[in-house]
Amino acid sequence: MRKLAVVVLSVACATTMSSCGLVARGISKLLEPKKTFKEIVGERLSLDLSSAEVLEEWDTHGGFHGDGEAFLKLAVPDGFETELAIGEAVEGKVGEGWTPMPLTGTAYAYYYDWGGLFEHPETGEKVIPEIANGYWYYIATGAMNWDFAILDIDENILYFYEWDA
Repeated sequence: MRKLAVVVLSVACATTMSSCGLVARGISKLLEPKKTFKEIVGERLSLDLSSAEVLEEWDTHGGFHGDGEAFLKLAVPDGFETELAIGEAVEGKVGEGWTPMPLTGTAYAYYYDWGGLFEHPETGEKVIPEIANGYWYYIATGAMNWDFAILDIDENILYFYEWDA
């Protein structure tokens, strides 16, 4: 009986100690500063956006699966296009890295042919205007998830749109 009590007490102590460790790690994780959406976008696009000014930002993610859209519009400094890794567009496909306008392939289809994409959730207006002079970037991040960005070099505006389905 005494051995059983020692075993039970040992297990209880070990469980409590490991739980404290998990709680401590969880608390330290909560205390870490959260990244802004601008910082996250900079990481995704491999760009330094520290000098960019946020002009508009929204996020509709929520619910059980966290599906939704997110949008960021940034004013960037003159000559920002020199930061881009420019790739070559291939007929019907997306190039590696940033591609000079106009849109092609999947990016073209999403922008022009799929209703409801690139629209503000409240107004229904397109959040990215048609841009003639600039570069675009598209990357699939999952089965039906993708990131899309356009840099308008005439207006020095960077648009970022995330689709998460």
